[in-house]
Amino acid sequence: MILRSLTKHVKEQNWFAVLVDFLIVVVGILMAFQITNWSEQRTATAQLKQAETGLQQDLLINYFNAKERIMFTQCRKERVSQLSKKLLVSGDEWQSMALNNDDTSIRAIPIALRSSSRTWGSREWDAELSRGTLSLMDNDRRKQLDRLFALTKSARGLQEQILTLQARVNVLSQNLMLSRSERLRYLELLAEIDEKSVRLERISAQIAEAIEAIGVLIEESAKGEFQEYVARTNKGRLAIFGKCVQPITIPFFN
Repeated sequence: MILRSLTKHVKEQNWFAVLVDFLIVVVGILMAFQITNWSEQRTATAQLKQAETGLQQDLLINYFNAKERIMFTQCRKERVSQLSKKLLVSGDEWQSMALNNDDTSIRAIPIALRSSSRTWGSREWDAELSRGTLSLMDNDRRKQLDRLFALTKSARGLQEQILTLQARVNVLSQNLMLSRSERLRYLELLAEIDEKSVRLERISAQIAEAIEAIGVLIEESAKGEFQEYVARTNKGRLAIFGKCVQPITIPFFN
C-alpha cells in the first residue's frame, strides 16, 4: 500500500507526499528493528537469569569441595607422615596399614591412603560461554567467575592425579615383604602425593575465598537438604579418619 502510494506521488511529482511516504517507510523499519532488538534482549536476559541459577549451584558445589579439602589437610598430613615413617623403618616385613573405611564391601583391596573424590563444577560455565549467554553479564563479575572456574579446573586435574597415585599406594594396606628399594619407591610416591595435595589445598583456599567474595544465593527450599548432606559428610569423615577431622562449615547458611 505504501509502495503504491509512493509510486503514485512520484508520478504526480508531489514531493512533499513522497517525503511523507518515505518517512513512514523508514519509521516502520526502525520500529521493526527496535521491536526485534527488544525481543532479543528480553530473551537474552531470561537466558542469563536461567544460567545464573545453574552457576549458583556450581558455586555452592565448588565451595563445599574446597572447604572439605581444606578441612582434610591435617588428616592428610598425619596419614602421609604415618606411612612415611613406617616405610623408613628397616626390615623387609610390612604390616598392613589399612584405613578404617566404610566401603570394604565394594573393594577387593582396602584403602591405605584416602582423600575425597568430588565433581568440581564448571560445566554450566563452559556451556553458557559457548552459547554466548554470558555476553550480558557484568564485565567485572564475568572476570571474577572466569578466574574462579579456571581454578576449579586446576583443582579437578590435581584431584585426578592424587587419586591415581593413591591407588598405587593401596597395596600398603596388605601384609607384604618389601625390600629397601621398594620402600623407597613408595616413599617417593607419598612425597609426590604430599606435594600435589599441598597445591590442591592452596588452590582450594583460593577458590573458597573467591566464592565468599562473589557470594552464593541458596534457595530456602534447598538449604535443609544441603545442610543434611554436610552433616552426613562430617559424620562419615569422622568415622574414617578419627580425631584429625575438622567439620566442614558453610557460612552461606547463616
